[in-house]
Amino acid sequence: MNIQLIQSPDEVNIENMHNLSMLEIKYRGSLIADFKEEVIVIIRQNKIKIYFKEAPQSDVLMQYYGNFKIGSLFARDRNNRKIKVTRKHTSDEMQLVLSKWNESTMKYTDYKRSNRYAGSVPSVISYTFKGKRKYKDSNNRSIKERKLSRTYFNKLNKFRSNYGVK
Repeated sequence: MNIQLIQSPDEVNIENMHNLSMLEIKYRGSLIADFKEEVIVIIRQNKIKIYFKEAPQSDVLMQYYGNFKIGSLFARDRNNRKIKVTRKHTSDEMQLVLSKWNESTMKYTDYKRSNRYAGSVPSVISYTFKGKRKYKDSNNRSIKERKLSRTYFNKLNKFRSNYGVK
């Protein structure tokens, strides 16, 4: 089974992840991210390890904001065997869009959403485990929701409102 990770300017999706138990993403940069599925996430030294409690219900792994570039991927299935993971990166940079201008359904405002110019922010991730929201910094330290800065809290809530999670 081949799993494909697809990174767009503000979201990471996965295809064929039915038997996935663990995914490791090595990355460069920093991000504010919210994971959609019920997972356990460990973040440390530009590495994110995601453990899936059950088979994911959606192709959306996470939504993010920041300068996030995936370096390498590693995955294991429910039987603890390695799984091949390929990656695809979609871009909204005008010079990199391959469709013909007169056939495109995108509007001008749909382009250049890319977060790569967002500057450097300390990484913060959010995920749900056993029905509770968890927050961690880039050193895997837990953060209480009331201690989150207003900027992080607003960004994470914007992500959640996009897919109906409270």
